[in-house]
Amino acid sequence: MKKCICCEKEKLHKEFRSRGWKNGKQRQDSHCRVCRNEKERLDRINNPEKHKKIYAKKYWANPQKYRLKARKIQVKRDYGITYEQYMIMLKKQNDMCSICGEKEIVVTERVLNKLSIDHDHTTGQIRGLLCGNCNRAIGMFQENIDILASAISYLQNANIKERRTA
Repeated sequence: MKKCICCEKEKLHKEFRSRGWKNGKQRQDSHCRVCRNEKERLDRINNPEKHKKIYAKKYWANPQKYRLKARKIQVKRDYGITYEQYMIMLKKQNDMCSICGEKEIVVTERVLNKLSIDHDHTTGQIRGLLCGNCNRAIGMFQENIDILASAISYLQNANIKERRTA
């Protein structure tokens, strides 16, 4: 048991963060995890500029790590699936859009043209992965099959008229 210097409660050693090793012994923080987290949260609120600089320095040291972390959080928050489930879907589709077959590609070393997770906005059910153009097109057609059928008919009729005049 160890006493937290902040809340002054006796707690188990596992409730304190490790601060590394010294002379073969594990050193532990003097604040319990709960108190340390609260102290750090208040410090981020009271010193936002300091923490922006710290985060920026860490980010630019390894931007890919932070982009991947952000993507994992976004996929879980927005679609309720893990990043691993997203990667399985991507592999099943051979890294290609379900509609046009465009591949997920690296545009530059820092930008990935990633496939979007297409989902039904009413039920939230995931349908597949689409490139940005196909995903936007379905959205523009309001996910309405009748409007899409009318668009297909329109394009087919326009092609027939073009062939007649040519």
